[in-house]
Amino acid sequence: MIREQSVIQGDGQGNGDEGVVKKGTAKGYGVVHTWGDADRQAGVASMECVPGSTPQVLVARKNGLVERVDVDEATGFSLAWQKDVGGEAVSAHAMRCSPDVERLVSVFREDGVGKVYDSRDENDKGDAVIDFTCPQKVTCTAHHSVSQHFAVGCQGAELKVYDGENISDTSRWMIFAAKGGKPNSVGLCDRPWNSAVAFNHGREDGSQIIVGTGYGKLRLYDTHVGRRPQLDVPFKNYRITCLAPEMCGNRWWVGDASGNLQVFDVRAGKYAGAIKGFGGSVRSLDIQHTESLIASAGLDRFVRVNALRSRSSLVKLYATSQLTAVRFLLKGDSTLDTIAGGSDDAKVGLLKEEKKTLKTADQQSYAAKSNRSKKRRKK
Repeated sequence: MIREQSVIQGDGQGNGDEGVVKKGTAKGYGVVHTWGDADRQAGVASMECVPGSTPQVLVARKNGLVERVDVDEATGFSLAWQKDVGGEAVSAHAMRCSPDVERLVSVFREDGVGKVYDSRDENDKGDAVIDFTCPQKVTCTAHHSVSQHFAVGCQGAELKVYDGENISDTSRWMIFAAKGGKPNSVGLCDRPWNSAVAFNHGREDGSQIIVGTGYGKLRLYDTHVGRRPQLDVPFKNYRITCLAPEMCGNRWWVGDASGNLQVFDVRAGKYAGAIKGFGGSVRSLDIQHTESLIASAGLDRFVRVNALRSRSSLVKLYATSQLTAVRFLLKGDSTLDTIAGGSDDAKVGLLKEEKKTLKTADQQSYAAKSNRSKKRRKK
């Protein structure tokens, strides 16, 4: 059980405050800090947390604005950097240009145009350091922080993997072009539609990519083996909306547009458990590996935190607006501090938790077994 929290949220549709970021307490939801102006067009497309002495949140909005915001426990949000990319932004990623500096920001637009900006440039409409292209109708992207590889999923084109270190060299920019699944018994194939993508943590070189399709299929690609998927398994019959692989690389959490959230065990070759209770599409997942926690958010307007192994519910907060992104916010020492969430109407939320009150999955499992044993002895 988590006793003390602070939450940052934005009001939902129709109440006049679309796009406003608010910070308050989880008990009374009193507003402590606000950030941003009301703008229904500035929906949050993606969100990424950048750890450091001053944690930051990198937000890509549908109106083309990309913001890098400092998060301070006392003062709340403060804008560190902002850029207008000139089109609907799908995602933004912080690129590591040295072991201690993450000042480059790569942005992918829906029309297939990509740009890399220097976050030290204070001009809101300054030119990009590098311009690049990828297939149109970009739906999802993923960034591997070690190898600096980018995985790009589109509707109408199969998975593409790019090398961020050779981003300025067009001849060496794309390093992998995937093929779809094999035809069925009557020779028909699904049209390309990759709706979710993530790098598998089991490979440090970023050679394994997990892909979810709009047709409810879960695929695994290995750039060292071949262009065809090495694993192709069905997941319900709805569009896969989010993926979150565990650090071991053998368990993948999968969410879809119908509110299903399950974990796939690669070694067993089957789905090994589920988290139930969603009233709408699951739009975002994030895993905090050191504390064995998984956070989820969706269109039912709830932010949930569950134990990774036992899948028991630890936190369930109503955010008053439909959510499209949720992230654990880490400090420089990688200790759990906050959870950030964004919504379809440009709202970003922050949930602070006391680390001492969090129990690991092993502790929870042991406590549950002990309680059952005590009940048997009493009988």
